[in-house]
Amino acid sequence: MSTLFDALEDFMLSREAQHCSAEPIDFYRRMFKLFLELANGTRPTNHMARSYLATVARRRASSAAVHAHARAVLHIIRFAYVDGWIEEPVTVRMPRLELKQLVVLSRAHLTNPARPISS
Repeated sequence: MSTLFDALEDFMLSREAQHCSAEPIDFYRRMFKLFLELANGTRPTNHMARSYLATVARRRASSAAVHAHARAVLHIIRFAYVDGWIEEPVTVRMPRLELKQLVVLSRAHLTNPARPISS
């Protein structure tokens, strides 16, 4: 077993001890699984974290998905560093979230859905 795998299991145990619901625990496990495969038992590095996030982005994932992967992976790696599972911190900047302009519907659009929406 790799140190990262052990750190992940310890992290999950800490979340369960804090009475986290199953959803956040499942979220972290899903997000970190791919990173563990990339790490292949080696210690995490800044380059490895950037490479992982670039791989997620190349899959045409939304900026929110890339950000979610980054948040999960960096949170678990920070936990591993603070708890002594790894010796050096990984300090990768969080990816930018794309700002989207949302359309605001008027009362007329709500009462007449067939009316075209202008931007």
